[in-house]
Amino acid sequence: MENAQKWFRILEGNAQAVTRTAERLQTTAEQTGKGIQESFSEAVTKMRDVYAA
Repeated sequence: MENAQKWFRILEGNAQAVTRTAERLQTTAEQTGKGIQESFSEAVTKMRDVYAA
């Protein structure tokens, strides 16, 4: 019984670590997506300015 509880605690700790990692990855992906979107928006604006001149 004691071994089963130890294994459960280890598995629970691993699951929590995986969840935290997934959350960080999601945040990073969202930030990256926003950065890419901003870059493309700026590029489009600059191209419009060039072609409008």
